[in-house]
This record gives sequence, C-alpha cells and structure tokens, in this order.
Amino acid sequence: MKTKTSISAGKKQQRGYMLTELLLTVAIIAVVLSGIAGVIATQSATQISQREGGIIQMAINDLRLIFRRQPSFIGFNMATSTQVRLWPTNRVTAPGVVSSAWGSNINFVVDGALDPSNQTMRADIEDVPQKGCSDFASYAFSASRIAIDGQVVLNTTGFGPQLNPIDIVAVAAQCDSAPSDVSIWFTKDYF
Repeated sequence: MKTKTSISAGKKQQRGYMLTELLLTVAIIAVVLSGIAGVIATQSATQISQREGGIIQMAINDLRLIFRRQPSFIGFNMATSTQVRLWPTNRVTAPGVVSSAWGSNINFVVDGALDPSNQTMRADIEDVPQKGCSDFASYAFSASRIAIDGQVVLNTTGFGPQLNPIDIVAVAAQCDSAPSDVSIWFTKDYF
C-alpha cells in the first residue's frame, strides 16, 4: 500500500513541464518563425524591385511621349523631370534630385557618347541592394541596353555585341556583390 508521502511525490513529478521540454519547444518555434521571416523578407525585396521597375518604366514611357515630336532628347535634365512631375512626389527629395526605393539616386542623362544623335537616354540607378538587384535588373523594361556595374547584360543596339534576351547568368553574377549600380538605356519613339 502506498503511503501519503509516495502519492504526493508522484503528483509533484506530473505537474508542469521539465526545463528541457520548454527549451526544446521554444527552439522549434524560433526556427519556424525565422524561416517564415526569411520568406517574407525575400518576397518583400522582390515586390520592392518590381514596383521600382514599374516606376522607372513609367518614367521612360512618359519621356518618350514628351519627346516624341522632338529630333532628340536634347534639353532634358533631372530638374526638368521633377518640374513636369515625371516622378512620384515622395521620390523627389529636392529640385532635380530623385531617390529610389532604396534611398539611392536615380539619374536620367542623354547618352551622346553611346549615340551621337542624342536619341538615347540612360537611366542610372545607384546602389541597388543584393536582395533586389536580380529582380530589378531583369524587369521587363522597354530597354535597348542594360548594364550592372558596367557589365552589359542586354544589348539590342547597334553599339557593341548583341545580347538578347537578357543574360540572366550575368545578371546573377553581377548582382552577387551588392550594392550594384544598374544602368538602363532606351531610345526615342517616333510617330
């Protein structure tokens, strides 16, 4: 027959969880939550890159429309781009200064060195972070040329070797060292 002491000792062992069980449970929860956070962060970087690509493409489309009846892009500068409201207002940090979603500069320049007729413009987006670089650089821009840190990954112009479609392997390699500068060339539309 059990004594009162042995019954109460058995009840003490059944109450609550052991410290190791609690620590194991907390560790499992931490691993699951960090995995979820990693997936969310990756999706967010992709979404930011796609949204940024859309903003740049809209600016390209608007510039083509503004200059469609002009013989070239001569006369364009970033101050003009902010005056004609080419950019979302939250991106204009000062007259002629436009920032990207990553806080770095966006600059559009007429590229007379590549195209002496001044019918080609280059969009320079500085310091694109590694997590968003590949998605941003491979966005479906209506571009004639794209380069990452000076390495051409798309070229449909008559200037230099042809690379079409975009070289995804080169994009991944160039975006591996972050941050990267992405340049996008586009030409005028004629009607």
